[in-house]
Amino acid sequence: MGKSIPIKIGEFSYPSKAAAKDAVRELIGKYSFNEKLNNDDKLYCLELFKRHSEYKDKTGCGIKDIEVKRDEYGHKYFHLFRVDGSDEDISWVHCISPKKKKD
Repeated sequence: MGKSIPIKIGEFSYPSKAAAKDAVRELIGKYSFNEKLNNDDKLYCLELFKRHSEYKDKTGCGIKDIEVKRDEYGHKYFHLFRVDGSDEDISWVHCISPKKKKD
């Protein structure tokens, strides 16, 4: 079995990627579809999103709000609403376990 890789998200530390994923699943599970995150959860997610390989493109000019949306399979995901009125989805799983770029 492989060694666990500790993960830090803002001020929170997790002993493994699995533990970090469990924490984010618990967070997103608190929300209904189309519900905006409260300020504390928004701040946590903004730290989480810094781990995304396309962070600058995803966040653009800045994030006004984050909502929980439903994908085509009925799963919850985070949707970003930027200060300029544009919006973008973001994969929290990618933030914890980024996919390797193809050659």
